[in-house]
Formats: sequence, structure tokens, C-alpha cells
Amino acid sequence: MEIPRCGTCSGEREPILLKWVVLAFRFRPDSPLAPKFARILMIMTKIKLTSNKLLKKLGIYLFLKGINRVEYLNLCKDYSKNIETNALYSEFNFSKNEKIYILSASFKHYIAPLFPKKVTVIGSDLKFKNDIIQDLLYNCFGVVKYNIFIEKFSPYIDILYTDSKSDKYLAKIASSIKIINGDNIYTCNSFKEFKQYFKIW
Repeated sequence: MEIPRCGTCSGEREPILLKWVVLAFRFRPDSPLAPKFARILMIMTKIKLTSNKLLKKLGIYLFLKGINRVEYLNLCKDYSKNIETNALYSEFNFSKNEKIYILSASFKHYIAPLFPKKVTVIGSDLKFKNDIIQDLLYNCFGVVKYNIFIEKFSPYIDILYTDSKSDKYLAKIASSIKIINGDNIYTCNSFKEFKQYFKIW
């Protein structure tokens, strides 16, 4: 089973990743490029002129590179407390006896604190050298997310909860697909219905 990215499925207008990058700006307040970059990034993301991976790599380079692991994890912990969640998250029974996987394009360190220990959380991660941030280790998005799941966990999914057409690879191996739109859930009975919902031709 997969639960959707908690920030992007909460009905927020701005992507959780973009808010994260802007928050991370506090580590580079002396950079002349940082405030301009943040504003440009907002525009580019809204009109889909930048990719998810490029957004992360540029954000890391300008805001997080050189930060030590402890500072980074503290920032993640603080940020996770402010992530808005939807009705599914509030009502879902995480204690029931089944395997639950959270696969997110967001960085796993600020997603993981939202869930009980028994839940497996997989998300994008950073490359460290001597406990100092260097670069993006991998971007858990699209086909990369799919490959991680089938290689490490299972070749199929019982119930897939998603709010993004980028999860089309996971949708192909799901017995049931539930699309999250704010606090609403739409059930797809087939991958064909999933494609129709997201207008994937």
C-alpha cells in the first residue's frame, strides 16, 4: 500500500518542495542570488518550466550545500511540524496489521517524522561527505520511485493512494488506485481510468 505525499495532497496551493526550498534560504541569507532564485523558482514551478530534479539540485546547491547533518536534520524536524495534512492522513489507521509504504518525491527526512515507526518511508535523499551536504543522492520521482519500490519491496501494490500523474508507473502495478484531491478521494477501477483522470494519452 502507498500513501500519498502528505504535503502535496493537503490542498495547499504551493508545492511542499517549493516551500521547503524557500525555508532553507535561511541558511544562505548572505547569498546575493538566493532571494532572486527563490522568486524565479516560484514562477518557473508554477508554469512548469523546471523539473522536479532540477528544482532539488539547484535548491541544494544554493541553500543546503555545506550544511552539516545535524543542522539539516533539525531543520527537517522543525519543518515537518508545519506540514499540513489532509483527511486521509487524519483518518487512516496506521496501526492495522498490513505493510504500509510512503513513497514521496519530497526529502524523506522531513516526511518520516509524520508517521509511526512501523511505516516504511522512502523519499528523495541527499549525498553527504564527512556529514556535510554535497548534492542530491537520488530523486524519488516518477520511474525512479517505481524502480526503488519494485527492487526493494514488491512487484505489486494492493492499494495505491496518489495525487499525481507522475505515479503512473506505480499505478500500472496497483490492484486498486485511489486519487487524492484535497480531502476528496476518487477510485479508479483500472489503469485506463487513471490515465483518463489525469489526461495521459
